[in-house]
Amino acid sequence: MLSEKAADELNQVCAGAVEMQEGGSTYIFLPSLTLGPQCRPRKVDALLRIASTTVNDYPTTLRCGGRQGSTTAARRAQNARP
Repeated sequence: MLSEKAADELNQVCAGAVEMQEGGSTYIFLPSLTLGPQCRPRKVDALLRIASTTVNDYPTTLRCGGRQGSTTAARRAQNARP
């Protein structure tokens, strides 16, 4: 469970952040999270897993909706084509 201070800090970064529980994990839903200037799309819905009792990988993970990339990576891929 997030402290009130942590929830306030998350809402400063992403307004509307909501804590939720699912399958032994604690998630924070981050609606319209703004990514870095080189990322496309710039805004995505995301889930931040902050705790899990059932998953044995990284304790904290960020999952973004949609397809992410960067303008630099797109340029490189375009230039690599024959």
